[in-house]
Amino acid sequence: MPARPDDTAIAHSEPLCALLALTTAVQALATFSVFALPTLAPKAAVAFGVAPQWIGYQVSVIYIAAAVMSGYAGVIVRRYGPCTASLAALAICICGLLGLSTGTMAATVAGSTLIGIGYGLTNPAAAQLLFKYAPPGRRNLIFAIKQAGVPIGGMIAATVLPRLSESIGWQGAIAASTLAFAFVAVPLWGKRSRWDEDADPNAGLKDGALAGLKLVWRNELLRSLAFTGLCFAGFQVCLIAFAVTMLATEFGWTLVEAGLIAALMQVAGIAGRLIWSLVADRFGQGLTILSIVGTMATVFALATSMMSPAWSTTALVLVLFGFGFSIIGWNGVYMAQTARISGSKDVGIATGGVLMFNFAGVIVAPATFGLISKMNGSIAATFGLFALLPLIGTLLLLWAIRRDRISRQAG
Repeated sequence: MPARPDDTAIAHSEPLCALLALTTAVQALATFSVFALPTLAPKAAVAFGVAPQWIGYQVSVIYIAAAVMSGYAGVIVRRYGPCTASLAALAICICGLLGLSTGTMAATVAGSTLIGIGYGLTNPAAAQLLFKYAPPGRRNLIFAIKQAGVPIGGMIAATVLPRLSESIGWQGAIAASTLAFAFVAVPLWGKRSRWDEDADPNAGLKDGALAGLKLVWRNELLRSLAFTGLCFAGFQVCLIAFAVTMLATEFGWTLVEAGLIAALMQVAGIAGRLIWSLVADRFGQGLTILSIVGTMATVFALATSMMSPAWSTTALVLVLFGFGFSIIGWNGVYMAQTARISGSKDVGIATGGVLMFNFAGVIVAPATFGLISKMNGSIAATFGLFALLPLIGTLLLLWAIRRDRISRQAG
């Protein structure tokens, strides 16, 4: 029996499970680094002598660096190989975490910048590998499993760091967490010769940022997807960055209790990524699935804005679970659609270019969210105002669906 077209993509590859395990682990550790300090914001803010909402600015520093790096990440991956780029991302994140653990403002800014640089390398590297080896008919699912590393990393930060900080302090908890990186770096090092086989030492780095931006801007579907990602990503990071602080300061929960609920939201995000991707693979309508996700996120954002201490614990948990299922669950389908639209040759460049828009959203959104919540005195109410972000993203997707349908018919 001849091989199905979906199987040809991995006919020459190593076991897909090893590829998925390592790329997902790299994503999880990079995300853990991003949300290490936000998870410990109530304690860290006291040490820095600032309000907990200050953490929005720290997150923005991370994503400014990530946005700049994403512009160059595609050509870095092409020149040095995706495995080497992933190893570099882990090493840079370790240095960044150690900077945060010093507890000084200058080192925290420098550490946040390094974490952003490391984070910006992860997705283009993984996209290059996964697009090469993943079966096209299962690509949404494969990308979703890898992107599940984002909520996994956030979940680990939310559950481990608060408890660890109770015994060794918040600075010690961040420093100790860097030991986990070795468990991923060692097996990843062993894959360099295989996974970096397509590296092109002659690939130029000079025009890296412009290459990604030019590619996205020339393609109307990629351009629409990029602005959708700007809205969705910015809103997602606001939820993850401020959920623990909201529950602890406005609803009277302990830091550990709030961390557990934040972890539950990440579990919901993992479930969302897998379920949304399975549906997208089944029906071949990834853009439509993303529009449904955006609609749900808008509804749950408005519901969050109406929450109060008078609500039952069950009601609070259900709203936040639905919130996580939608706005933390979109990335896998999104990355797969970016890869589909861009094509195999340009997937790394396109991913980096699109992510520059995504990171632009998370540069502006958390800092703006923190400022507005401080002005109106309510993080929960601010989620209602920011419901405009997923709504705008959904409207952009509806336009993209129409253009994609016309493009497919013409093809």
